[in-house]
Amino acid sequence: MILRCLALIGSVLASTTASAQTGQDFGALAATRTAIEVVADTGKATTGRLLRIDADSLTLARDHHEITFDRKHVAKIYQRGDSLKNGMLIGLGVGAAWGIAAGATAECDGFFGAPSRPCVASTKQILAGIWGGTMGALGLGVGAGIDALFSGRRLLYESVRHDDAASIFIAPRVLSSGTGLLVTVAW
Repeated sequence: MILRCLALIGSVLASTTASAQTGQDFGALAATRTAIEVVADTGKATTGRLLRIDADSLTLARDHHEITFDRKHVAKIYQRGDSLKNGMLIGLGVGAAWGIAAGATAECDGFFGAPSRPCVASTKQILAGIWGGTMGALGLGVGAGIDALFSGRRLLYESVRHDDAASIFIAPRVLSSGTGLLVTVAW
């Protein structure tokens, strides 16, 4: 039971969330008022704050000017930046868990001397609390430092472009009922 709980906590702490909107959901892109990067179909990237968005265009504020992009010329939209909050929380959780485990298994007289008295539960709780708090604080700092190294960007929108050329896609398919080929033709 304890291993299952630790595995669950570890998977929650280690998981990351990635999301992207593709296709024709341009109008559903929420105005986050955060820094975004718009990549035009020419490949030029423009960074600014999102002011307005509708089904046909979006407007950014950059250097006290408004820049408007038509939907047909927008290839991708990224949300810029990453708060340090998730790195700090992960560092805090890992550090505190490590500290609690170290404090609960530590000798009562510390690391430098031989135990001269028997350990009782209340002493172990105090050691676990001290070590958990200390290592949690150190983990918080380390997590913030590591998260600050990665500015990050998250894909919010990607347009779906259809070329004028026809294409064919063939892939093998293995199912429990048998094998076959998956053939896709687009024009």
